[in-house]
Parts: sequence; C-alpha cells; structure tokens
Amino acid sequence: MSKGKYFMAGAVIGGLIGAATALLATTKTGNEIRKELGKGLELAKERGKELYLTIKSQAPVENKWEKVNDEGTVLVNRYIDAPSSTTPDYISIEDKK
Repeated sequence: MSKGKYFMAGAVIGGLIGAATALLATTKTGNEIRKELGKGLELAKERGKELYLTIKSQAPVENKWEKVNDEGTVLVNRYIDAPSSTTPDYISIEDKK
C-alpha cells in the first residue's frame, strides 16, 4: 500500500475509535446529544450564509456567472428575434452540382 492509503486507513480507524469513545464516555442522553448537534448545525448554516454574503459583497470582481448568463440570454433572444430566411447562408458542395 502507498503512504496515502495507510494515512487514510489510520484516519478512518482513529475517527471510529474516537467516536466510539465519545459515545461511551458521555453523560448525556441520545436526545440531548441530537438537540445539541441540531443547534450546532443551525448555527453553522447561519454563519455560512453570513460568510457567503460578506464575501460576495466584498468581492472586487463582478460575478462572472451572472455575466455569462446575461450574455447567453442576449444571444438566445437575438436568435429568436432574428428574421427567418429561406436562403441558407452557405452553399454545400452538393448544391453546386
């Protein structure tokens, strides 16, 4: 096995041992632990949203995906609004024969 595989195996086994030890050593009931985890998850979501909005508002470069989407919409609208032509813009080799 390569060093990376040994490291990953050790990390997984260490994580499982740590989780089992924490569950066996805790003095709280399962409901209390689930409530605390739920509160922590909600707090993490709120902080993540705040961080996202802060970074988005402070970003010096405009959002490129919005610009690409806007340009794509303009191109699609030009294609839809273009007058249809019965004559093709190209002539194939077979048409010349």
